[in-house]
Amino acid sequence: MARFEAARVQHHVAIRVRRVLHDRRITQETFAASIDWTPGRLSRALNGATPTALDDLLLLMSASESSLGAVAQDARLAPEGNLAQFEFLATFLAKIQENVQAEIARSAPTRPSS
Repeated sequence: MARFEAARVQHHVAIRVRRVLHDRRITQETFAASIDWTPGRLSRALNGATPTALDDLLLLMSASESSLGAVAQDARLAPEGNLAQFEFLATFLAKIQENVQAEIARSAPTRPSS
């Protein structure tokens, strides 16, 4: 069941990204470049060819000015009354991602400068 719900979320994120492409009159290539992705990677995510990781879905949502709560409602995973909970969850997950990335940066071996 979780895979089905994840695929549904990915599908609705893709719908929102395509809407942004249409509204902004930009190509997938331009959008992909704006988030440091290859056009092929974006295409696979939008077509559902490969499962997309949560952090990548959050990136796509942010770049398309969407929220986790709105996508969850579109995918019928959250009734309207739970929108605030999903918005809180999105903020919480984004903060965790920031902390993990900061920890990775701190843990990366430093190279001596020459």
